[in-house]
Amino acid sequence: MALTTALREALNEGISSGSFVDTKIILYSHRDSSGRACKPKALYANSHILKTVPYFDDRECTTTFRRFEVLFGDFAEAQSKDFKEAIDEEEYAEDYGYSSDSDLEDDEDKDAICSRGPEVTIGGDKIATKAEDYKEQVEKGKVVKIPDIAFLTWKSLFFYLCTGAISFAPLKSQGIVSRSDHIRQKTIAAAPPPCSPKSIYLLANLLGIQPLCTIAFADIKSKVTLGNVVDEIFSRVTAGQKEIMEMEWDLLIPNLKDPETFALVKENVGLISSGSSSHCADTLKLGLKKVIELEKEKRESPGVNLRCSNSFCSWRGNLPSVFYCQACFNMRRGTHYLQCAGCGYVRTGYCTSCQGCGKKFI
Repeated sequence: MALTTALREALNEGISSGSFVDTKIILYSHRDSSGRACKPKALYANSHILKTVPYFDDRECTTTFRRFEVLFGDFAEAQSKDFKEAIDEEEYAEDYGYSSDSDLEDDEDKDAICSRGPEVTIGGDKIATKAEDYKEQVEKGKVVKIPDIAFLTWKSLFFYLCTGAISFAPLKSQGIVSRSDHIRQKTIAAAPPPCSPKSIYLLANLLGIQPLCTIAFADIKSKVTLGNVVDEIFSRVTAGQKEIMEMEWDLLIPNLKDPETFALVKENVGLISSGSSSHCADTLKLGLKKVIELEKEKRESPGVNLRCSNSFCSWRGNLPSVFYCQACFNMRRGTHYLQCAGCGYVRTGYCTSCQGCGKKFI
C-alpha cells in the first residue's frame, strides 16, 4: 500500500513539529433497536490530509451541503479544545439522515463485528488499539461533531486519503451472513476497514472526490443482480442518486416480464402509493420515464429483417409469413427457425413483430 503525497507531507511536518494529529471528529457508530444512530466515538486525523478533499479546497464551492465546513471554518463548535474531554456515549443522533446506513453497527445483532475498530489515528505515529493511547500523545486540537455520517464511513475515507486503498463489504441485499463473514475475514490491522460502497459513494459525492465515486459505483454495479436489484432500487440510500438509479433500472426493465420480479416491483409501488415509502417517488418516476422512452423508441425505430438461426447460413430477408429458412430447406440443411436480425430472438410462431425487442419485421 503506497502512501499518498498528502500523508508524506503531513508526516514530514509532524516529524519536525512533534505534532501530527490535530483534528478530532466525533461520529456515530451504532444503531439501536428503534433505528436511532447512537454510541458516538472519536476518529483522529490530520487537517493537511483533510484539505486534499476538493470540497475543503474549493472555498468558493456553491454546493448546498456545507455542513462539513465546521472542520475548517471559524465556528464556535470547531475551536481548539482539549482532546481528553469525554464523549457522551449515551447520546443519540437527532437527525441522522437515513437509519438503514449499513456502516452503523446494529446493537441487537449478536454477530455484529464489534472489532471494526477502536478509536484510531489515521496516518499517526503508531497504530493504537485503545483511545487512551492517544490521550497521552495529543493534548489539544480542533474537535467537531458530524452527526449524519457513520464512524466507519469516515474511517474508510481517511484510510483512502492516506493510502489510496479502499475495501468494500457486500451489500445487505446480498445476505447478512455473507456480509458479516466478509467483514470478519477482512478486518485486520493493516488493511482498509470494509465499509458500505453505497455509504462511501454518498460521502465521496458530497465531498467531490470523483475517483472514489467511480470506484464505489463500480463496486455497487458488480454486486447488483436480478436477485437483489428490486431491493436495491427501492432502498432509501438509492433514492436521489441518479447514476445508481439509472444503472439499476437498466438492469431491471428488461426483466419485468419475469412474474416474480414484476410482483416485487408491484409490491414496492404499492408501498409508495400508500405513503410508507415516499422516499422512492423519484426512483419510480425515473423508472416510468425510462419505460415510456423505451416504448417510444420501439414504435419510432425502423423495423428489422429476419435471418436464419443457423450460424452457417447467411440468409436474411423479409419473409414474415414463413416459419423456416427456405435457403436451408432448399439446400437440404434441415429446418431452422428464423430469428430477429436485430436482437437475435428466435421466432417459433407467426408474428409480425419481434417478441424480444418489439420491432416490426420488414
